[in-house]
Amino acid sequence: MMQGFRGLLSKAVRETWIMVAVGSLAVMLFATLLSYVLPQFREGLTDFIVQVPFLQRMISSMMGIDVSDGLTVQMILAVLWTHPVMLATIWAVEVVLCTRFPAGEVDRGTIEVLLGWPVSRRLVFWVETFVWWAAGACIVLFLIGGYSIGVSVLSAGERPAAGTVAQAAVNLLCLYGAVGGAAFLVSALSDRRGRAFAVMFGILIVSYLINFVAGIWDPARSIAFLSIMDYYKPADIFRTGGLAWSDPAVLLAIAAATWTAAMEIGARRSIATT
Repeated sequence: MMQGFRGLLSKAVRETWIMVAVGSLAVMLFATLLSYVLPQFREGLTDFIVQVPFLQRMISSMMGIDVSDGLTVQMILAVLWTHPVMLATIWAVEVVLCTRFPAGEVDRGTIEVLLGWPVSRRLVFWVETFVWWAAGACIVLFLIGGYSIGVSVLSAGERPAAGTVAQAAVNLLCLYGAVGGAAFLVSALSDRRGRAFAVMFGILIVSYLINFVAGIWDPARSIAFLSIMDYYKPADIFRTGGLAWSDPAVLLAIAAATWTAAMEIGARRSIATT
């Protein structure tokens, strides 16, 4: 079993390390630039936001907090953790990782070779899960590294506490888990990777839009709970210095439920090899 695990792990790492490295470096560069530039424009942004009520609501919706009284340095740094480019980069990497098996193998025509190995489907699934979480940890560490470089020019009083940043990272990892679990489930139900990728990104776009619209249109607030973004609130963490643990609990529950369903479906379903 251990030999099979090592073989599968070597294969997965060989096929994914470049993508993970590029994604991690891209996240680090973006985090460095954004966390360095945004605090320098805080006063101008605050004045502009106060004068434009509609912009207040849009930014409040994106960040998940009320910004009508202006932006503190801590609040403006939270933009990094909710920025669509940042999230899209992370989601792109993990959706690619989580649709490798079985949809990716079927799409590439290599599923027969893989299933011909003396390993179970569940073992393949466990290896892919290990690589997925290792990649997530790597990306988040690079994000924190880039953020730390960017805020190094700020005074100690302006920089959020290390514990606050750690809690934001935990919340992000929980979101990563929920998205990845859903991607594994979509992959387990699919025979084509492109279709699985499209379905998953459709789900993410709808989820993001529900959360955004709920912040600017009151009737939409009744369905905000359907969005996974409703449970990802780094701006609240940076504003209060604490994490509401009910939100990560919901995200982890989603991750566990979808991941378990994906493993069972992937292990039991009939997979077409032609």
